[in-house]
Amino acid sequence: MKNKIRAILLAAAVGTMVLAQGQMVSAAEFEDGAELFSDGTDVSDPIDGSSVTDTDGSSNGSDSDATGSVSALASALAKQTEEQTQAYMEKEEEAAQVREERRVEKAQKAAEKAEKEKEEALQTIQQTVEDAKKKAEEAKKKAEEEARKKAEEEEKKAAEEARKKAEEEAKKAEEEAKKAEEQRLAKRQAVVDFALQFEGNPYVYGGTSLTNGADCSGFVQSIYSAYGYSIPRVAEVQAQYGMQIPVSEAKPGDLIFYAKDGAVYHVVMYMGDGKTIEAANSNQGIICSVVDTAHAVWATRIISDSDSDKIEQVNDNAARGVSYTKAKAGDSGNYLGRFKLTAYCSCPICCGKWSGGATAGGTVPVQGRTVAMAGVPFGTKLVIGGLIYTVEDRGTPYGHVDIYMNSHTDATNFGVQYADVYLANQQ
Repeated sequence: MKNKIRAILLAAAVGTMVLAQGQMVSAAEFEDGAELFSDGTDVSDPIDGSSVTDTDGSSNGSDSDATGSVSALASALAKQTEEQTQAYMEKEEEAAQVREERRVEKAQKAAEKAEKEKEEALQTIQQTVEDAKKKAEEAKKKAEEEARKKAEEEEKKAAEEARKKAEEEAKKAEEEAKKAEEQRLAKRQAVVDFALQFEGNPYVYGGTSLTNGADCSGFVQSIYSAYGYSIPRVAEVQAQYGMQIPVSEAKPGDLIFYAKDGAVYHVVMYMGDGKTIEAANSNQGIICSVVDTAHAVWATRIISDSDSDKIEQVNDNAARGVSYTKAKAGDSGNYLGRFKLTAYCSCPICCGKWSGGATAGGTVPVQGRTVAMAGVPFGTKLVIGGLIYTVEDRGTPYGHVDIYMNSHTDATNFGVQYADVYLANQQ
């Protein structure tokens, strides 16, 4: 690079001198001169005494001085040019160094700018992340708040629905309770109405017949027997049967007991409004009366509010094809005890694989006659609630009498009861 620059400058100097002497240098010569300088040929040779030959090959003495002057001038110019070239090159190197420094500075600035931009980008990313995180937290809080409000609304709605449902159920329960109470009252009234049919019939001491004569305890026992309830035979024992309540709380169908000197001597059936129906005495027979508050000591509830559904709303068992054998005076023999009473039928639920067949004793079961109990021979007759039953089946232990019914509904409705059981004298 330096040599090329030097050659160009020298060529320019020679051209200047030639022009100053009025000589013309062809482009080829200029190129040759430039080439000389470019190739490093020493331009001071003519000054050292070498001749300059004309183009025709002759020497010109007058021209020799001029040539020498030109050569000297060229040498001086070459030297000057070299110096200028050196100065130029130094300047160029300085400029190159400056350029390099500037390049480095520019690169450094660019690097600093890039680093700054990177930092700014990083900050932007961090800010974006923070903003996103903040928005996510806000969205989460908003979602939680919305979920809380929704949950509160749903809870409030559920509570309101539950309240309405509870009110509806309470109303329904109240209506059902009212209906059940009406049904209980109707059943109680049915018992009373059934008893009223026998008003005017005779009083017979020890009797249990509603038509031919009964005493006070035999009368109420037979009334309840028609509705599937077995109660003890005599008043003083009846007074301990059922749920004991104050006389003031008596409802239609409840039994009220009269006592003197602590001993129960009479039982009546309460009809409501202070009125009763009873087998009074041999003179009056079965009559309607009023409560003898002077001698009434307590009442018992046979038709309890909890099991009143056990009562069969019938006024005549015969109408249902059921025939009962009522015990007469003197039929009750040895007292066996207070036994548990249940009921069954011949369905698969009650009898399983023996359903629909004969009893264990080989007889056809009949409602009003057949009972099951272990511990006594088949054919043993028992007096229960003023009625006579015959042991014809097994399935329950001694002390537990299972009474045969024609339908499963009747057997289920009978539930669990307790009664005094006697061995019948007629076997």
